[in-house]
Amino acid sequence: MPDVPMNSILGHGGPSVIFPLRKVCKNLRDYIDRTMPELNISEISIHFGYEKIEVTWAHHLEDVEISYMLQGNGYKTVCGEHENFIESVDYMEGFWNDYILTMKYQKSSLKRFHLHLCNSPDDGVSKFLEQYENSGTLRTQYLDLGSITATKFP
Repeated sequence: MPDVPMNSILGHGGPSVIFPLRKVCKNLRDYIDRTMPELNISEISIHFGYEKIEVTWAHHLEDVEISYMLQGNGYKTVCGEHENFIESVDYMEGFWNDYILTMKYQKSSLKRFHLHLCNSPDDGVSKFLEQYENSGTLRTQYLDLGSITATKFP
């Protein structure tokens, strides 16, 4: 397909258009990686809980919600009605691979970045924050950080 219509398609699609297109074939993936279309994500919300990470990517066309959950010797992702099981990979590693790939296409500043740590083991939080620190620069207008540790909720 010529560059002009392809750039138009990629320029008007959100994450749920661009990332599945990367999986169609090597030539299309290489084209997307070479042209680096802007995702225009306005807000990222990450909830890091016990053996689970939930992330929401807010885009003007859609909100994409993905959950990463520890399961057996790997992890399960849930996005809408789609579930995938990834064997022999930690759920946190899977999340960071997706996060870094997504942020590679985010050229503009975010309006808001929300990170909420809830009932996470201390070593998990430390590992998460270390990965976050190594994930690169994040430009955002508003940064929300929250942490809750509780054994019971009312």
